[in-house]
Amino acid sequence: MYICIITAEIIFRDFNKKRLNDELIEFTSILLKEEEKRIEYLEIYHKYVKPFEYMNIAGECWEEKGMRLDMILNEGISFHTFIEDYTQWIHKYKHNNDKLILITIDNHIFHLLQERCKKLNKEIMNEFSNYYTIKEVYREIENDRMNYTLSDILFKLGLSLYMRYSGCIDDCRSIARFIEKLYLDGYDEKLSTLFNLNRR
Repeated sequence: MYICIITAEIIFRDFNKKRLNDELIEFTSILLKEEEKRIEYLEIYHKYVKPFEYMNIAGECWEEKGMRLDMILNEGISFHTFIEDYTQWIHKYKHNNDKLILITIDNHIFHLLQERCKKLNKEIMNEFSNYYTIKEVYREIENDRMNYTLSDILFKLGLSLYMRYSGCIDDCRSIARFIEKLYLDGYDEKLSTLFNLNRR
């Protein structure tokens, strides 16, 4: 089984409209392999992504994310190219019958990717057997229904936020450490039960 962690920096276009119009401008993913109750780190993927639709994101990038517009425009790739590239990256490891579980910080990232891929007729999201937020995983493992943040969850497990690169990369690495910690602490059976639920 493979566990794919994704995090993203997203610019909110208009809180009063559909959030599916937001713009994903940075994307990070870490692929883990679970085998014999152990976690193996396979690879990290990171890209800057140009806006899917035209918008002036200069102010938003700087105010919300501390990112310069030229960083996105010069280093970023189109959303179409990003999806093609990310699909190839996934397929380096995952084959037809392999289970691939997606874990992220919140559902919005998943739904935004799903909506964009649908517009481009891309089927990458069908590669995932199930998807969960880190909060959902923690709630099921500990039977705790409190609405914790990522830092709260890490603290409860004796971990700290990974703080070295960008927020997007650091959050992804922090979630990977969270998953690894759960397996080390003997939660593999609970995780197996959760990941085998038919949620889609």
